[in-house]
Amino acid sequence: MMEVKPGWLSESISSEKKIWNIGNTEKFIDSLVEGILIEINYNVTKIPDITILLPTKRACKLAQDIFLKSLNKRATLLPRIIPLQNIGEEGMLISSDIKPAISPFSRRLLLIRMILKEMESSGKTQDPEIANQLAKELELFLDEIQTEQISLEKLDDLVPDDLTQYWQRTLKFLNIIRINWPKILSEKNVIDPID
Repeated sequence: MMEVKPGWLSESISSEKKIWNIGNTEKFIDSLVEGILIEINYNVTKIPDITILLPTKRACKLAQDIFLKSLNKRATLLPRIIPLQNIGEEGMLISSDIKPAISPFSRRLLLIRMILKEMESSGKTQDPEIANQLAKELELFLDEIQTEQISLEKLDDLVPDDLTQYWQRTLKFLNIIRINWPKILSEKNVIDPID
């Protein structure tokens, strides 16, 4: 069993929120394992219900070793210890009631298709290279407006009348994301990465 230093860790653990804070002067994984074992009063039946996310596979292996050492190598089920590098785009830890984020590749491809369709409908030559560049710009624009929580609903009233000819072309292009993009996300049952 590890040596317990009364007080120093208990003040930094909030068991109600299940969020733990370890001081920067302590050995992180040693303190993490010790704090978990203290929190569950060394009740080994509670250990399998715990999930720990660590940055690397090596950190995960070290945590397993420290758990075994702390429990005097008693036979027990260890917590679920997951390296963050193994969590893919599909977000294997996301609960089922939250829609997954669209993958960057799918997002780009769908935007390119919409841009090419817009080029065709406006009588312009379909150029995939230009469509890809425009898709990149739309992605950046989407991310920015979502980060800033800006609605695109009032775009029509944004520009003075003397600029309406040029603005109408821009507005028609932005309708790709203002009108069509939310429909596509809904059909695919996904959300934008920033959401």
